[in-house]
Amino acid sequence: GRYDTAVAFLAEVPWDMREAGGIPITRRTYGQDPAFAKMMDEAAAKGPEAMEKLIQDLRTPERLRDKDGLYQSVAFFDWFGEKTLSMANEKRRIKKEELLKKWSLEYPASPFAKLAWAEYWVTHAWNARSSEVASQVSRMQFRAFEKRLETARNYLMECRELRESEPAWSVTALTIMLGEGADRKEFNEVSELVFGKFPECEAAIGVTMQILQPKWGGKSGEWEPWLRKRLENLPVEDRNIAYANAIITVIGYARSSQDGYQSVLGGKAPDKAMLLEGLRLLVKKFPESPRFANAQA
Repeated sequence: GRYDTAVAFLAEVPWDMREAGGIPITRRTYGQDPAFAKMMDEAAAKGPEAMEKLIQDLRTPERLRDKDGLYQSVAFFDWFGEKTLSMANEKRRIKKEELLKKWSLEYPASPFAKLAWAEYWVTHAWNARSSEVASQVSRMQFRAFEKRLETARNYLMECRELRESEPAWSVTALTIMLGEGADRKEFNEVSELVFGKFPECEAAIGVTMQILQPKWGGKSGEWEPWLRKRLENLPVEDRNIAYANAIITVIGYARSSQDGYQSVLGGKAPDKAMLLEGLRLLVKKFPESPRFANAQA
């Protein structure tokens, strides 16, 4: 993860790296697999029928997970959320919106098109808000943010039949809650679904842990007892795997600021036995994954 982040930052340096004796750098968005992005772009160029076929293929057992254990369908829907950081991004956003309109027209009953719309509007809502702290966001920006989140929620409710089978549904639902200010009853219902059905879904667990952080209205250290309670009814292996996935995310938040370990962990150490056993199981299950090998190291 840090390598990708470093490359992303270096690609923004306003000089030719070759003149400084370095190699040319191709800008890559953090966490985005170039081969997967190419596959998505090619399917998008072919139109709605290709997108409908691709998402159904990615949900089959043979293609469900990649070498890092990540759900390919989550990456599929995430592709529709275009962050407008540049004019090139804005052009891609417009093309994706046009594709979604065609998809909805040709497949009006498709729950996949509706979920893709929901993910599109979630990211577009954050585009309106910007990444500034709340005090630096204008009233107009907040109005656009709220309106777009409402649109995303409406689309999400129209594809509720995916709730039990598609982890991306929960990822989008939780991201909407993050923006709205999570209602704890609704949050607990969706997070219970995540840990019951998709205890290895890194993206869903990641947003769940984010909502519990002090930055988003949680209390320092509350995530750990909350997590234990949520996992107590899972089989032992699933419990350890989910715990390890959550810790990877939480440690990432803790490292992001100077007082992170205190504000995020609340002075509490994770359960090392559960963590190490969960990582061992993940490395065994996904032996080619650099993500879990790095975490274990």
